[in-house]
Amino acid sequence: MADVVFGIMCPYKLDLVRNLGYDVLRLKDKMIHLKVIKNRLSKDNVAVGLYVDAKSGSFKELEDPKIIKYEDYE
Repeated sequence: MADVVFGIMCPYKLDLVRNLGYDVLRLKDKMIHLKVIKNRLSKDNVAVGLYVDAKSGSFKELEDPKIIKYEDYE
């Protein structure tokens, strides 16, 4: 039994054009969709977009889709 369950997906590999308000065609496989599916300790059903930096093996949360500068992530 788990207290917190996460789900991740790559919208680009699922041929999505938009996800969480982001232009997937510009971010390509550098975007990961992370969702808290179930959380017994706090809020669940929460999703965020993450930028994947494969060179350093790190992730960071993407800016708000209304103000994102895609050139910063290409």
